[in-house]
Amino acid sequence: MAALPSDDKPRPIITPIGLLLILVFILAMVGLALSTQSFVKRMDAPPPGAFLVIAGRENSLFLRLPEKSIKGLHHAVGIRGQLEIPGESVPRPLLARSLNSTEWDTRIKTPQFGPSPTPGSVESHIAVLISTSIPDDPQLYGRIINVTFDLDMIVPRLDPNNPKAGASVPARVSRTVQLQIQPPSFRRIYQRLNFISLAVAGATVLLTLLRQWFRQRRSERLRAAA
Repeated sequence: MAALPSDDKPRPIITPIGLLLILVFILAMVGLALSTQSFVKRMDAPPPGAFLVIAGRENSLFLRLPEKSIKGLHHAVGIRGQLEIPGESVPRPLLARSLNSTEWDTRIKTPQFGPSPTPGSVESHIAVLISTSIPDDPQLYGRIINVTFDLDMIVPRLDPNNPKAGASVPARVSRTVQLQIQPPSFRRIYQRLNFISLAVAGATVLLTLLRQWFRQRRSERLRAAA
């Protein structure tokens, strides 16, 4: 009768396969850490002053206007947008709407009214949060397009007789910004790196657990056969 293989031999603490799994997991953690670094996020960021938008989706744009008011975040009564595409004589209409945001409203400085407020001490640049949907046109993918927004607003300005409420002044403001348009499937480099790193780390942990489970089952079978 053939002798059964012995399971009493001392096993190495780390096998070559285990060492490989550890190295892969460490590399995945390094990739995950790199995905949060600012220099990685700047690798495919739009040019300074431009907004990165995704075609076929609703995108939020935070605009600061040169005009000033005693209120930070404003809600535009009416917005008209148009895409100024090079090579096209007529601008394309662009749907847009003004948004309210408690988060942005709290992040913007609230004026502190002293005994003698002046426009320089309580007024700040008007901020508007706009939501717009970019048409899904493959000809626009990867291009930087100028977009002009015409905004109708009621702007509260400083009123010496009633400084806290101010005087409501109708205003029509035009602002041109640049949009870098990307396809619906576009993912930033840091997003792809983050996803791949998490997937690799998860797969490594799963393989380690499965390997340990199979080794435990094999050890139990050998003990039972002995």
